[in-house]
Amino acid sequence: MLAVLVLFCLAVVPATRVSADASETPRVSDASSSRTCRLCGNQGWEVKLAVPLWIPTVTGSLGTARAEGPDRDFGQQLRIDSSIRFAMMAELSMRYRAWGLRVDTFGASLTSAIGFTTAGGDFGHVDVSGGMLRMAASYRVPVVELGRFARPLLLSFVPYLGTRAYRIGVGYEGQNTDRDEVFKWWDPIVGLSVHIDFRIGLVVHTECDVGGFGLGNEVAWWFAHSLEYGFLDWMSASLGWTFVRFEQDSNQRNLDLTLSMSGPQVTLSFYIQ
Repeated sequence: MLAVLVLFCLAVVPATRVSADASETPRVSDASSSRTCRLCGNQGWEVKLAVPLWIPTVTGSLGTARAEGPDRDFGQQLRIDSSIRFAMMAELSMRYRAWGLRVDTFGASLTSAIGFTTAGGDFGHVDVSGGMLRMAASYRVPVVELGRFARPLLLSFVPYLGTRAYRIGVGYEGQNTDRDEVFKWWDPIVGLSVHIDFRIGLVVHTECDVGGFGLGNEVAWWFAHSLEYGFLDWMSASLGWTFVRFEQDSNQRNLDLTLSMSGPQVTLSFYIQ
């Protein structure tokens, strides 16, 4: 029994010393965040304000049963195929150590003058506008340092959970009747963002979330990929691509809407620590 105890002590004590020495070695990611180490800094507050410019094309279909009277087109499926005319986006994110909160919004005039003729012979057109608001809480997994270099690459995973609210306005204007409809709903969402910091001012961001699950939309997808370059410790610019798709089919709302929006995005970001 005494021999077993001695062997156990001999095995544990050296391992403890190695662990202590490793813990004393400072990690690169523990340094303060800067232009060349955007994923650094885990001990305090960080606030990010971003102003994106997104120019997507819009495709999909629209149907609603709230138009007056039966018709041949409106109330069944109208095809939406146009370039976006106006987009307004903003993003605010806050993080304290590993925990974060993110809010971003998007609003646009999606398409206009979709022509149709009702069964009663009334000719008209439809305008569609809308907006989305996303709110999510996140947790940043400890940053992984890749490579045994003086300046290793940094890899970060950030899962998040939250909600996305939608507001869609449909304006019907005909020769005999004018009508406006507003539809609102929300989705639960779950997502993951992945970041790679090259430590030379370049950071690659990839993000994807899915939502709906029949509670709001049947299904909704959000995917974004971008390359960010830091000009200063507190300012950067990025270029990327964003894709959004959602499918709304609700008898309660009398709305059958499928929209896909995809296009390039340029973003100017400001950091406060």
